[in-house]
Amino acid sequence: MDTLVGREVPVPAVGSPGAGEIAALALRAAVLGHQQEVPASLVPGLSRWIDELQGLAKGDPLGLDPAGLPEAWREALAWSGMPLAPRGALVWGRDLREQQDVELPRLDADVLLLPRLSRFACLTSLDLKPVRLLVAQRCGVRLQSGVGLHLFLWANQAVMCSRLETLTGGFLHGPAVGQRHGLSVDPGGVQHLLW
Repeated sequence: MDTLVGREVPVPAVGSPGAGEIAALALRAAVLGHQQEVPASLVPGLSRWIDELQGLAKGDPLGLDPAGLPEAWREALAWSGMPLAPRGALVWGRDLREQQDVELPRLDADVLLLPRLSRFACLTSLDLKPVRLLVAQRCGVRLQSGVGLHLFLWANQAVMCSRLETLTGGFLHGPAVGQRHGLSVDPGGVQHLLW
């Protein structure tokens, strides 16, 4: 199935948040196996890029299985650094869930409790540390950066797409103990790490 469907719509400027968002939505469609509308003129380039990434990938994508995950939470978690993956090791309702009386994400036993969605959307990267620690425990890497990066993860590579207007720095820790990769993602850009 072709996951990208071209539409005659304006193309976001290179380096704009919209450019990074289109890259993330296109790659997410390929990873999750659904169709995504994108500007028609971008379909050939995005398709080549996705084919290249999937050709390099070892194994299935890693992350949160989106089955049963409410759409609004899918967006919020994806842009907070939670990778999405069909049949992923993390499951909504079992490993993480919304808890109305929680103000900040916290691990309680082996479950990540999340505040209501309207509160979650306002959190800083420091507030999101428990989310990223859960990803580290179950998927082997921890993103240390500002909010606004969409992380895609496989056993041998990671891709970060930015929808931010500023350069985003930080680190991706793992997968080996003590290993870290420097991040420098341009505004609306993408960074690919291969190990």
